Amino acid sequence: MFAIRNLAAMEGNVPEGVLTQARSLMDTGCVVNPVRTIVIEREKRGLARITPPTEDVQKILRKTAFNKKTGIE
Repeated sequence: MFAIRNLAAMEGNVPEGVLTQARSLMDTGCVVNPVRTIVIEREKRGLARITPPTEDVQKILRKTAFNKKTGIE
């Protein structure tokens, strides 16, 4: 199944939900952004703010051709 999915993705047949997550990963460094309640709970517990390493993630994704494979620039 993984091989079939990979072949389909290489041909540009990627589900929209996966593309949405891929775009988010390229733009923010996160697939899912933390919800407000999590941010508040972290503040209450004295934990650091969540700051995604956007530039590092983008470099890795470009080096592995993730952006080209998903059609996201």
